[in-house]
Amino acid sequence: MAPCLMLLTLFSVALLFLSTSSFHQGNLENPLLRIANKNLAHTASLRDQLNHLFTPHQHLDRGTIYWPFLYDNHQVMTGEFIALNYPKNIRVVYDQMGQTPWYAGLDKHFIDSIGLIDKPVGAYLFNRKVKNSKFLAFFTTLTSPVIELFGGEKRGDWTREKALQYIFDQEPEVIMLHAMVARNSKTVPGMLMADKRLEQFYEYKYSVNVTQVYERKGINWDRGEIQFPKNCDCNTINEKK
Repeated sequence: MAPCLMLLTLFSVALLFLSTSSFHQGNLENPLLRIANKNLAHTASLRDQLNHLFTPHQHLDRGTIYWPFLYDNHQVMTGEFIALNYPKNIRVVYDQMGQTPWYAGLDKHFIDSIGLIDKPVGAYLFNRKVKNSKFLAFFTTLTSPVIELFGGEKRGDWTREKALQYIFDQEPEVIMLHAMVARNSKTVPGMLMADKRLEQFYEYKYSVNVTQVYERKGINWDRGEIQFPKNCDCNTINEKK
């Protein structure tokens, strides 16, 4: 079996890199080699582009990147928006924990309103699911004593009200709500949008693609003109009115 897999792999590699096609304007050439050669010959060096992938504090101009569509998704853009406009050590509430914190910079603190990395929010959402699942209810019955014994907490105590209170108690400087997530009132972002404390303590300031950006009232940001990432459908809300 192993020799067969090895032969198949070698044949596939040869087919990919040694074959030619009419991929580009009817000319016989290897499309993978063409892409690689154009990438190496592009404005930014390959080293710079690799650094761009792995260094959150260094952002290349999108015009120098051969595959700009990789950097035009909403998570990257919201991260770059934060990096461009906000100081170190601020607390940001957001529901997109993919690439956004990486591109925002490691000097920012994120509070996850989806609950993947913030236990109080995740515990509330889990408790809600337990009510509708016999399997989860059985699982909770078995594991809760162990968690309480070694973890010193009662996961079942986290309710909707406590999860929202946990978020507001952090006094985040920025709350961002992805419109497609927040439109569902059963999600924590949807609950945040409907919470009176959002209007009381925060002001809807910017739109970054489909993300609504709220800033805490009473903060002097001491910055110049707001900067938006390239290719972003971004707006300052006061300018739209």
